Amino acid sequence: MVAVARFGFGASSETVHVACLSTDAVGDVVALRDTATVTGRWRVQRADPMDNNRMPGIGVLLRKVTPTTGIMQRVGHIRGIYSGLVAPRPVWVGVDGRPTQTIPAPTGGPVIIQRLGLPVDGDVLFLTGEVGQLTQRIP
Repeated sequence: MVAVARFGFGASSETVHVACLSTDAVGDVVALRDTATVTGRWRVQRADPMDNNRMPGIGVLLRKVTPTTGIMQRVGHIRGIYSGLVAPRPVWVGVDGRPTQTIPAPTGGPVIIQRLGLPVDGDVLFLTGEVGQLTQRIP
């Protein structure tokens, strides 16, 4: 099930019901676990830029419905989950699987750099939905 709503600046907001892990938290950037689905839902897990198998991030876990199901947002404005964002500095997938405004640095191995979007305000992140522009930094 996909819900699409219109927000300002002509941007769409797309949310998808997903099968997640019980350890995944609201606000985590998530990546596909595999190509299989569970009852028609994508299987996702927290993204990890240090692990090629857990990238790219395809969205943010917006809400947990049960410990192992949730709603992921792929594109558009996310309000009220994050705080302290500084516009217009870009937001990246952090090494902890959370959005960060500091470009992740390699620590002991390569790290995949993925830009998620831009803050519109201190607590509003605009997800661009771009997953194709990844860079690998090697120590």
